[in-house]
Amino acid sequence: MDAAPRVKMPRVVLDGSTERLDARAIVDRAVTRKGGRDALLAVRTVQTSATSDADGPMAISLAFPDRVAVRYVSQDSALEAIVFDGTEAKIKQAGRVRTASGAQRVQLEAALAADSIAVLVAASQADTTITYAGGADVDGEQGDAIDVQLPNLRVRMFIERSTHDLRAIEYELHGERVLSVFSDFRPVGELRIAHTTRVIGKAMDRTTTVQQVVLNPDLAPETFQLPSEPGPG
Repeated sequence: MDAAPRVKMPRVVLDGSTERLDARAIVDRAVTRKGGRDALLAVRTVQTSATSDADGPMAISLAFPDRVAVRYVSQDSALEAIVFDGTEAKIKQAGRVRTASGAQRVQLEAALAADSIAVLVAASQADTTITYAGGADVDGEQGDAIDVQLPNLRVRMFIERSTHDLRAIEYELHGERVLSVFSDFRPVGELRIAHTTRVIGKAMDRTTTVQQVVLNPDLAPETFQLPSEPGPG
């Protein structure tokens, strides 16, 4: 059997240039390109239908700033749900429920903090420390790297110069580089939303393709209810 073709690794790196540009101006243009600060601030919940090349179809519910629920649709996947209610995280897999480890909870918190909407909102605030890190090669396009100091995480945004799109976000977790690369931007309401996200880490390379995004849906309270094991039949 022929080996599966290798997927090209995106190149997102500093290009070594020494020019110093205005970080605030670059962020402001990226925010405008995304849809504007008012439109970003107006997003409180997001419901996404997507497919992961690792886990198949899934439904992702977000409530900013700190709640997420991922429910897996495929009958072929043993993984059924991951829910973080802002305090505790639980994972349901093959009918069994376990509390997420401390490292897994930190990973969920980091993923929420590094969401493209959350990062742009944070970076646009006057009291957030942002720093120009240098010019960048963003998968073949000229861009700029901006470091953003969040309360519990430092992230680096890569913004394409020609379009002002936020093309990638990078952060370090447990000593490991995690890189999210965004593409296939489409209008959703007042915002431009990436419909393909590739997340790359030391032992991870996962691409998620979005089929539908709904901004500010009325999510039922049980959306973020922690899963429990079924009682005896």
